[in-house]
Order: sequence, then C-alpha cells, then structure tokens
Amino acid sequence: MKNRLPPGVAGAGRLRGPACFAVMALLLAAVGVFQSWSLALSIVNLCLISAVMALGLNMQWGYAGLFNAGIMASAALGGATAVLVSVPPVREAWAVGGAGLALAAGVLCLAGGAVLALRRRLRAGGT
Repeated sequence: MKNRLPPGVAGAGRLRGPACFAVMALLLAAVGVFQSWSLALSIVNLCLISAVMALGLNMQWGYAGLFNAGIMASAALGGATAVLVSVPPVREAWAVGGAGLALAAGVLCLAGGAVLALRRRLRAGGT
C-alpha cells in the first residue's frame, strides 16, 4: 500500500521545509550582497548556535520531561560574560557606584556567612 497524503494537501506539505530553507538562504545572500558578507556569516553563526541550543533543550524538556533552569541560566551567564568582557568599562559609572558596590559586596558576604553559620548550627542540633 502506498503512503498517501491527507486529502487537500496535494504534495505541498513535502516542500514546505525546503522552501523555508531556500527563502532563508536568499535572505542571507541579500544581506551579504547589500550589507556585508561578515554580517551574513555572523547571522548564520548565531542561527547555528541557537539551533544547537534548541535541540538540546528539546531533548531535555521534550523527551525527558525535565525542567532545568540551570541550562538557560548558564547560557544567560555566558552571554552576559561575553558582553562584559568585550565592552570597555565606563569610568563614570564606577566613579558614581564604586563605594556602593564595595558596600553591597561586603553586606552580601556577611549575609552569606550568617546563613552558613545558621545552617551549621541547625544541622548540628536538628539531627
């Protein structure tokens, strides 16, 4: 028995994927011709990175059914790190918030130490 398409499709469903790829290739070629080829290759690079991330996320959420925010948090931290490393620091921002940032870091360290001390005390007395 032959594989038959549903009524009303008439073979158009088979060509949708290749047609979308052809349109994307034409758009990227237009970007390369009218703007620059390095920009077109940068767009292709970002598309490939996004495709690999989407496949990984689909495997974890789709097949395993697990929600893991750590994967996207790691991707977000990687993106933020790339931005922070590639941009020179703004001296005016450090001048305005420098002392406040140092104070905030000190308060954060004190709060973390207090939480750890409480946790050790509760663990030792509770079990």
